[in-house]
Amino acid sequence: MEVIAIILIVSYCLLIWVFTVSWKRIESKPNLYNGLNKRLISVILPVRNESLNISNLLMDLASQKLTNGDFEVIVVDDDSQDDTPQLVEQFIYGKPNFSLVKLKNGTPHFTPKKRALNAGIGASRGEIIVTTDGDCSVKPNWLQSISSQFVNGTQFVSGPVAFKEEQKPFEKLQMMEFASLIGVGASSMELGYPNICNGANLAFKKSAFQKLQGYNGNGHLASGDDEFLLQKFSSKFKDGIRFLKNDEAVVTTNAKPNLKEFYHQRKRWTSKLKHHKQWHIKLLPLWIFVVNFALLSTVVLSVMGYFNWGVCLGLLCIKFITEAYYLNAILNFFKRKIHWPEFLMLQFIHPFYIVLFGLFTNFGTFNWKGRTYHE
Repeated sequence: MEVIAIILIVSYCLLIWVFTVSWKRIESKPNLYNGLNKRLISVILPVRNESLNISNLLMDLASQKLTNGDFEVIVVDDDSQDDTPQLVEQFIYGKPNFSLVKLKNGTPHFTPKKRALNAGIGASRGEIIVTTDGDCSVKPNWLQSISSQFVNGTQFVSGPVAFKEEQKPFEKLQMMEFASLIGVGASSMELGYPNICNGANLAFKKSAFQKLQGYNGNGHLASGDDEFLLQKFSSKFKDGIRFLKNDEAVVTTNAKPNLKEFYHQRKRWTSKLKHHKQWHIKLLPLWIFVVNFALLSTVVLSVMGYFNWGVCLGLLCIKFITEAYYLNAILNFFKRKIHWPEFLMLQFIHPFYIVLFGLFTNFGTFNWKGRTYHE
């Protein structure tokens, strides 16, 4: 048992080291936009019940350092039960490059968000499609930085996403865990095996989207509008996938305020894992589950006297140092720092979190935007 645990955990640490090296190898891409070879950008913004956030995002989009003729914003309201559409209508009045599409009835082939995205893309005029979410904030050079990357055959750009400035311990825990996921997605793209991205900051060629038949084949799944699309693009344009490591391209969103909302968000994210077809996407979460299960087992067996305490503590220390080095590299880009008390807490919580979600993700339901889903 000791040999197996050592092999699993050391190999896990080696993978984290590879991810760290790959992250550092990604060039920090400057904003090369010079106004030449202009291509219309269409920002598709699917929203539902975002009255608390939508006005701020629309102001961010109206403040983009592009002329109004270089981009359009299409807000797609997914049958909001609050005053989101009224706020949007008030804001876009007199702004010809902003528009609102209202959706009411669903279709049998697409779940709500993908239906909204599909409707927005169908109504768009741009060559480049950019997606984000209604609770996000973007910087003035966001669209410029994205546009500048569509050169040399680029078809799909994944951008960085971070939580807004965290204050409470629970928010700090989420910030560090979420940053590590962004790092995994970016590093995997650099290694040539893209696996995850975030729909709050995506861009792709509309013509390629249409050629790949967009969300067909996974439209019935509540989640995965980002990752399944990434896999489609990766299968057809292996060398056309980019991660935009640019400070001006960072999109920020809010951490979940409580454990209940966090649970439903992560349940939604993990619900799509079983639907992936690529072997490396299935293998990575399975392997991480096995590693964390082995880690918990070594601790339990050590307490019971069946495992050497010295070996157990050594493995925990190696994991701690490796993950701290990796996370520090990611957070440096986001101009954040490791919160050490919460990071120590995360070391104890995360293995339980991985194992429990791995066991129960295929059961039960989750709530999202006032709707209940079962995957």
